[in-house]
Amino acid sequence: MTWQVILNTSIDPGSVTDYPFVTWLTRSFEWVSFCPRVYRQALLDSMLPCPASVISSDGWLSFWNLTILPEARSFCFRFIHGKLHSQSSIARFNPDVSATCKFCNVPSEDIPHLLVECPHKWSIWQEALSRFAPHLDFQPTDILTLLLHLTRFDYIDNTTLLRFSYYILLFLWRAHWRYIFDGVPLLPERIVTTAFEKIGMFSPH
Repeated sequence: MTWQVILNTSIDPGSVTDYPFVTWLTRSFEWVSFCPRVYRQALLDSMLPCPASVISSDGWLSFWNLTILPEARSFCFRFIHGKLHSQSSIARFNPDVSATCKFCNVPSEDIPHLLVECPHKWSIWQEALSRFAPHLDFQPTDILTLLLHLTRFDYIDNTTLLRFSYYILLFLWRAHWRYIFDGVPLLPERIVTTAFEKIGMFSPH
């Protein structure tokens, strides 16, 4: 009977139906104003909050003008907007999954930890950055502000540094999940060398 009411077709007035309830529901403000897309987005935002971007319009212009592969740009866009998964976010959806980092056993692995702050990942960043800019000393906070806010540094080609860092980020992400799902160990030299190749530079040793 419900669909008969919704579709405005005739019903048997002598039968017991859910007509009063459905009539009230379909004429309510909540029903009339319901939008599945908005509802779904609200649920997603409640599970994976989207932080407001602090990148300026000029910064976004620089981001879209970077010479990087489409998959790298797409991945980094999701990273900037906090739309990637880590152990802690997966554990929110599935209580049977532990939020602990699989590499260093920190109790709650978020995205900054997964990609930069974990000691195993940071050692790869250090190796890559020491080859790219041996005259500079970077800390994890420097890399996170570079990746998330496009911070600029003195005495370096910031555009090439950003391209290089985004490739390291992408290849770390892929290597991380290969380890999680397939048990393939992290190969720091491959990650670093491939990142240098993508920006058209020879990897010094």
